[in-house]
Amino acid sequence: MTTRNVKCEIIKHIGNLKNGKYTKEINFVSWNGKKPVYDIRNYNVDGNGIKTALKGISLNFEEIRILKDILNNTELEKL
Repeated sequence: MTTRNVKCEIIKHIGNLKNGKYTKEINFVSWNGKKPVYDIRNYNVDGNGIKTALKGISLNFEEIRILKDILNNTELEKL
């Protein structure tokens, strides 16, 4: 099994969706030094405040713009 070192650099923190031991954040992130993307992801925060990136989704500018349009034009409902 090959392990990969993945570098996650948060360029700009946009906001938190959930706080606690596990946080869910929206950030502008550069993965392995590549062009930054919008990122919605869970992070594990240890006792020292160090965050480890967990599962999430990265979206480019066009994808986040489409998502924003969809949400702005959708009546949200609690299921």
